[in-house]
Amino acid sequence: MKEELLPPLLEEDRMLAGLAYPFWFLTAWMTLLSEKREEPFLRFNCIQAIVFGISSTIGFILFVIISTFLFRIIPFLASFGFGTLMALLYLALGILFMALIALMMFYAYRASQGVFFHVPFISRIVDRLFYGPEEKEQGQEFDEIDMDVDISEWK
Repeated sequence: MKEELLPPLLEEDRMLAGLAYPFWFLTAWMTLLSEKREEPFLRFNCIQAIVFGISSTIGFILFVIISTFLFRIIPFLASFGFGTLMALLYLALGILFMALIALMMFYAYRASQGVFFHVPFISRIVDRLFYGPEEKEQGQEFDEIDMDVDISEWK
């Protein structure tokens, strides 16, 4: 995770950035719609919280749909001894949910401390929303590892 300490921020800005992660569906959107959207720290954390919240919600819903499909639509699996497998699947679902909550709380803590950090995988999307591809061509780095490879530079 890349980290960067910022100059002293207002306590209100740090509080809003911290609240953006667990309450991304409300606080982050309201902050982006207010005049506070001009603050770079708040804007980045709110967008990062929204992207993280949406992607984790979609992933969680897909996991629930798949596990429900396996458990309800294919009931004959239980008769073949897969009932334990389904119980483990629901246990994994609970652990995944708790891990997402813990991760959101950790990110909220980091943001409330005023630390500018990048969430793995999510920060690349947020950087593209902030800077766009034209900034990348001018030397703007999005992550430590750049996955885009230009074959013409190999010669």
